[in-house]
Amino acid sequence: MEEHNFKLISSTYNSDDARHVLLSLIQDKIKSINNLCFGIKERGNHDTDHFRKRVFELSKMREEIKELLASAEETGAEIEIDASIQIHIKEAVKG
Repeated sequence: MEEHNFKLISSTYNSDDARHVLLSLIQDKIKSINNLCFGIKERGNHDTDHFRKRVFELSKMREEIKELLASAEETGAEIEIDASIQIHIKEAVKG
């Protein structure tokens, strides 16, 4: 198995900029999943439960992040964000 790591975000932000960066990422991911679901349904497959569950989880995460950043904004705190992407390339299953 191959593993690759990429640094997506590594910076310190004020609360407004952190909100913009994080909520934009989450919203884009939700939009991507919704587009994927639309394509799946258009092809006649209606099994999108996994994707719908993920959208729900991301929506919940978005609200938690909003609350966290609102709290940080009240104190004037800076927000340090470190986000990485790990990609694991697995061999195809033969059989």
